[in-house]
Amino acid sequence: MPNGSLDSHLFGKRPAVLSWAVRYKISLGMAYALLYLHEEWEQCVVHRDVKSSNVMLDSSFNVKLGDFGLARLMNHVLRPQTIGLVGTLEWVWDLYGQGMLVLAMDEKLDLEHDEKQVECLMIVGLWCAHPDQNLRPSIRQAIQILNFEALFPSLSPKMPVPDYHVPTPLISQLRRRDKYYKPSKGSLIR
Repeated sequence: MPNGSLDSHLFGKRPAVLSWAVRYKISLGMAYALLYLHEEWEQCVVHRDVKSSNVMLDSSFNVKLGDFGLARLMNHVLRPQTIGLVGTLEWVWDLYGQGMLVLAMDEKLDLEHDEKQVECLMIVGLWCAHPDQNLRPSIRQAIQILNFEALFPSLSPKMPVPDYHVPTPLISQLRRRDKYYKPSKGSLIR
């Protein structure tokens, strides 16, 4: 790919400062790539390793997603389930709750940027990484927001605490192994 990976532009030996317009174009390109994989191909493909080094850029900075080594095929009817997320999510969510999302923006973007697009991209990012997977958008919903075709989601000002439900077969296995096992109300783990 003529422009290499997004990683080389962001973290390379001589990282190039990508204009805001190019950054937003790359973000939308990623969203459309995921839309194709999740909803438009004959089977749902869950990439499971989306990171800047796997985002390839052509001569016009159009996105090509690479490295499908961890990808899984899923039935379109079943939604993929993510148990945990890592990173700076809580810090960004706190800034969102204080109405100061722009403080989470890369300081290199002090150049020209569209503040409404920055806010939109950050809110969509929080929504997609919501601790409750049932409250996350489809990629199609995220794209509608990124294209300003729908209203921003109403997120809690504080990052919600995720709940993890233990699958029923696992509870049955525990009961058989430990005759003293007493499940808590609803078999809920926090």
